[in-house]
Amino acid sequence: MHIFVCKLDFEWEEHWYLKALERVDKQKKERILRFVYKEDAFRSLLADVLLRTILHNQLQISDEDMVFGTNVYGKPYLVKRDDIYFNLTHSGDWVGCAIGQTPVGIDIELIQPIDFSLAKRFFSPEEYLALQQQSPENQLDFFYGLWTLKESYIKAVGKGLAIPLGSFTVQTADEPPTILTGLEQGYRCKKYDFVDGYKLAVCSKETCFPTKPKFVDSLRLMNGELITRCD
Repeated sequence: MHIFVCKLDFEWEEHWYLKALERVDKQKKERILRFVYKEDAFRSLLADVLLRTILHNQLQISDEDMVFGTNVYGKPYLVKRDDIYFNLTHSGDWVGCAIGQTPVGIDIELIQPIDFSLAKRFFSPEEYLALQQQSPENQLDFFYGLWTLKESYIKAVGKGLAIPLGSFTVQTADEPPTILTGLEQGYRCKKYDFVDGYKLAVCSKETCFPTKPKFVDSLRLMNGELITRCD
């Protein structure tokens, strides 16, 4: 499994935007052009460019073979390859991609103040109790750590919010955390404190997770280069 993250840390001048649009397929381009806010379009576009560059540079998949479909829940997959699984995420200034040989899910979240009553609605009773047992200064960090773990799980399974977030429990004391109850068994998750102010989690049936995500240089990425570093 590999995890790549990339920061949207440059000004999207018109030529960058148009150049990136040329790299995506017609359906993706139409979805991006429908975004009301440019920032949402940029994040979605950068995530797609990141995926395509990984597939091309790391796995030697040609543009012609990058044919994407979606399952009944909307999760994308490679039509011509059944040995490669991927998932994308974006939040705030960051986009991420997880890719491997088994179904995988990834979630990035920008940490912002929230109403903790959300946890009672979306967490299992065991998870909500664990949140309540945290000190006040640690509750926000714990909430987002658990939220990204749960999101990464439903994305790995490929059913999204068709699986109620409160219907399964993630045991956060494990390393990596495991799913104790739920519709699918055998999945394990790992969370990453990869940069200040964000949480990142990945879920898969893999038994070995990367120690750190690989950071991709955004400007080089726009030129089709996958230049990475591990911070």
